[in-house]
Amino acid sequence: MHGQLGPEDVNSEWAETAIASPDCDTQAVQSYLSTRFGDKRVSFDPSDPEANKLAVSQGYTVVHGGMMSAAAWQNAKAANAILPAGQVTPGPKVWTGEDDPNAALFNDWIPESKWTHGMREIADFARRVADNVLSRQIVVKFCSTPHHLGAASYGPTGELVFNKFRLGAQWFEQGITDEVVRLLIHEFGHEYSGDHLSSDYHDALCRIGARMFSLAKRREL
Repeated sequence: MHGQLGPEDVNSEWAETAIASPDCDTQAVQSYLSTRFGDKRVSFDPSDPEANKLAVSQGYTVVHGGMMSAAAWQNAKAANAILPAGQVTPGPKVWTGEDDPNAALFNDWIPESKWTHGMREIADFARRVADNVLSRQIVVKFCSTPHHLGAASYGPTGELVFNKFRLGAQWFEQGITDEVVRLLIHEFGHEYSGDHLSSDYHDALCRIGARMFSLAKRREL
């Protein structure tokens, strides 16, 4: 009968009792969750706060612990019917390779001796921007790895990492393009906030963009 349930039914006491039963079928669990929370659903992930916000921004329903009984949660996880937000919309993290044994195994770091002219140009530009806009010295690194989730990352330690695997080799050989500037503004915003959806991060992007425009206008960047 799970396929016949409507939105009102799944919120009824008898349906909640059924979904918590140890005899509840896997397909019934999947169907129940889809009807109640939609096909785009994740469970609240306390280990990755930004993942929960990113999930909401991408149209997912974030299901909190109190919205189902412990037995219903057990069935949902056993049926692989809902995943933590951190596994679906993970918040960006600075990739260092330290916790990834494959980083050393596959030589994912690109030594400076193998940087192309385009990579050096972008590294120099990134350092100038950091010096003039953030008032700090940074370390620029390049990697080429599928283990890094994004195109680049920047952390509070002042380490900027570009991922050639995600960006593609040609991206570095086109000079200082709009895309390069856009990516730097995005990453350098994390100097002030790690949360993409916070007002602090938004304000930081505005300040960085305005500062870069002012410096470029005076030909100081």
